[in-house]
Amino acid sequence: MQAGELLRIAQPRVSDLARGRLGKFSLEKLLQFARLAGIDVGDPNEAIEQARPEGQDQGGLESGPGSRGLPRKGSLVGLPPAFR
Repeated sequence: MQAGELLRIAQPRVSDLARGRLGKFSLEKLLQFARLAGIDVGDPNEAIEQARPEGQDQGGLESGPGSRGLPRKGSLVGLPPAFR
């Protein structure tokens, strides 16, 4: 099976991926490629919950029905220290 068939993309996109041009792909698409290749990427939300120290609240993240756990506007939570 060819890479394009496995990843369900055209050959020029396979070339972009093979050359490391990851900026041409969304994070969702890269995660999809990994799953299609048989790599267990887990649930990103679950990983965040496991990494949060016990007793710590959402700390600037949206919560409630329909929220996606994104930082609230103006919040620096979730950014690596170099970007704060």
